[in-house]
Amino acid sequence: HSYKKTCEYKHDNVKPIKVNCIANVPVSRGLGSSSCMIVGGIYAYHVLNNNCLSKEEMLEIATEIEGHPDNVAPCIYGGLCVSSDNSTLKLKVSNKWHFGVFIPPYEVRTEDARKIITACQIAPMIFPDDAKKPNKPTGVVHGTSITNNGQSPNDCTK
Repeated sequence: HSYKKTCEYKHDNVKPIKVNCIANVPVSRGLGSSSCMIVGGIYAYHVLNNNCLSKEEMLEIATEIEGHPDNVAPCIYGGLCVSSDNSTLKLKVSNKWHFGVFIPPYEVRTEDARKIITACQIAPMIFPDDAKKPNKPTGVVHGTSITNNGQSPNDCTK
């Protein structure tokens, strides 16, 4: 699907391709497996056409297909990305930071997961009043990062 959409974006005829997919991203766990597949199709077009797409074009196509940039941006840019409706910023991450991923042993429909996330308020990043560039974070709020109207993070998942 994303390969075909990329052909349409570039006003190119769709040339048939065969795709074999081996993915280590668990499906229906909120880790972006659909985004990986979307970016894979776009990247296939990119490689088969002499690396003709910029990362910005890839993000535009992927966001149009996925409906939001939050998972496709890291697939394209790598690393930790912060996205809004109209911009994406790749953050430099200290090698002193360590990240963990918790994969539930059961499937979670994206629609259901988004309801949980919507019920929670994620702590905002800190922006100085005199920031020269909008959307340029200078740090992350410390302490409890997820609250549900002042309740503990555990209450967000109920």
